Amino acid sequence: MVVEVSSSVQYDAICTTLARKVVSALWT
Repeated sequence: MVVEVSSSVQYDAICTTLARKVVSALWT
């Protein structure tokens, strides 16, 4: 369970980072 939650959090963090990069790229 802990491993699944940890990987899920990391995946969410990566998606958030990528989303921010895409948004900044579009707004540039």
